[in-house]
Amino acid sequence: MIRVALYLILVGLIAYGVALLADRPGDVIVTWQGLRIETSLLVFGAAILAAVIILSLVFDLIRSIVRSPVVLARLLRNRRGVRAYEAISHGLIAVGAGAGAVSGALTDVGINDNFMKELAGGLTPGSSALFVLARKATPDKVLEEMRGTGGKILKSSLTHEDEAKLQAALSAATK
Repeated sequence: MIRVALYLILVGLIAYGVALLADRPGDVIVTWQGLRIETSLLVFGAAILAAVIILSLVFDLIRSIVRSPVVLARLLRNRRGVRAYEAISHGLIAVGAGAGAVSGALTDVGINDNFMKELAGGLTPGSSALFVLARKATPDKVLEEMRGTGGKILKSSLTHEDEAKLQAALSAATK
């Protein structure tokens, strides 16, 4: 409400000033390089205002032309960023959907649901768990693929000797 009142006061003051200029008789005489211009004060004020507006527009046009390479580069950079963000977002959605599908798929294939939930509840932020269900696998090939990945075996159906070999292979790169 205050802004409206201030706006109306400003418009009223401008109208009062223009009315004063229109009511006061007077001439403005400009002599420049042999050219003599005679006009009223109101017309002279309007001409000055028009000149200021034109100069402002010309300045804005020149500034836009000079800054166009920077603006274009920023636009392209932002577009790449937006495209990357969208790709990551879609990827995360796919990973989330895939994780749900994997957990749903693993419910009845040999990994105990209660064990998975208990382990997930004990994870600290920033850590993860990997459930591996291997059937008909050659232990040497599994050890070779898992070597140096880090981690700790929490539960397995391997013999103690094979479990120790797997833990040694996991821990090999982390020491």
